[in-house]
Amino acid sequence: ASIPVVDGAVPFPAYAFITGTLAGTARNVSYEVWPAVWPPAGPPQPSLTITKAGLGSVSSADKKFACGSKCSVTYAAGTIVALTAQPASSSHFVGWGGACSGTAVTCSVAVTDPGQAAVATFEANVVVGGGGGGGGGGTQFTLQVSKTNLGTVTSDVAGIACGSSCSARYGQSTAVTLTATAPAGRSFVGWGGACSGTAPVCSLTIGANASVQAIFSK
Repeated sequence: ASIPVVDGAVPFPAYAFITGTLAGTARNVSYEVWPAVWPPAGPPQPSLTITKAGLGSVSSADKKFACGSKCSVTYAAGTIVALTAQPASSSHFVGWGGACSGTAVTCSVAVTDPGQAAVATFEANVVVGGGGGGGGGGTQFTLQVSKTNLGTVTSDVAGIACGSSCSARYGQSTAVTLTATAPAGRSFVGWGGACSGTAPVCSLTIGANASVQAIFSK
């Protein structure tokens, strides 16, 4: 049998020819040849896979990701994907690994290769048992701060100093004041999440897990 080759490739459908003898008579038989899978598979597409450790979810601004239900998506090469990690009510977000890094809940990834992966790690909140007598203790909650563009966010009580540390746990009813400071040539735009408004100072009383976004100008 012979299959024609055009410019180094087999066109489909290709035709193969068999020459033989049937009942003393020479015969030529032709038949179509198709690949086992049609259309033939091309080169692998760039893709991004999200892996989670702990209780939480990861979504993307383009709404193609909603992990845990869908944690792998293919993209055109060079696509920028904005991811957001959201801890479950009983957990807090620790940080990213793989194609993402840092402890802010948001991350942007340029998808350029097949099999790129980002890891979102969550940890269970610690519940401190109440002691007898004059002991302290009680439930602790997580305050998570993320930033857009360059700037810093600090708290009046120990714990928050973004960018070095953007997550802290506080006891119930703890009063926390956050201050946003823009670098030279930039400005603070406003708050999102558990804080609101455009003043650079925000005061919170911790009674549940909370996320705050600080938005600075580009």
